[in-house]
Amino acid sequence: YLKYFVEFEQKSSAVWGRFARSLLRLDFLEDCIHALKRQGALESSVEVWNNLGVAYAKQGKTAQGFRALKHAISLVAERGFEQELLVARNSCVLVSQAGNFDVLLTITSSIIEQDIDREIARLERFSDIYSMHMHALMKIGRQAEAFGLADQLMHVPEIADELARWIVTTQAAVYGLERNDDGKLTTLLDSYSDR
Repeated sequence: YLKYFVEFEQKSSAVWGRFARSLLRLDFLEDCIHALKRQGALESSVEVWNNLGVAYAKQGKTAQGFRALKHAISLVAERGFEQELLVARNSCVLVSQAGNFDVLLTITSSIIEQDIDREIARLERFSDIYSMHMHALMKIGRQAEAFGLADQLMHVPEIADELARWIVTTQAAVYGLERNDDGKLTTLLDSYSDR
């Protein structure tokens, strides 16, 4: 039904955008990309280029995904901090999937260093920037640093639930496998159950 509606509303960027997001959710990626290109022809925006990057990445076209996200970053200055975070977050996902943890740490470190009050850790939509950062630290052998940050984050009031779950399950898995610090494991599980 939406496809037929779009045919009549060809000049509406918003309609093309809704259509593209629906197609993306349904994994109709070729149709999604076509709709995003139509939307972008009417109005080039951060959202269009960010969504193109995501769609290309889901297709396995990483290079095209990076190019689209790079273009989105060039448009970010016009749209503000939330758009910048969205593009940075999606870039982190692509870099992480490519296994380039040093580049990932460069991106996430610059974000985390600016997040002095840990506001991003409270936002469900963006808190996984922290989990990607800690995961990258662990992948390059800096587990103590990752766990130090995790301990700090668990004391942040109103930390995002998804981030807290990631921290607890990751640390519990490590502590449970190593079985050399049951006290830390117990403290960790108690701190999570007290939330």
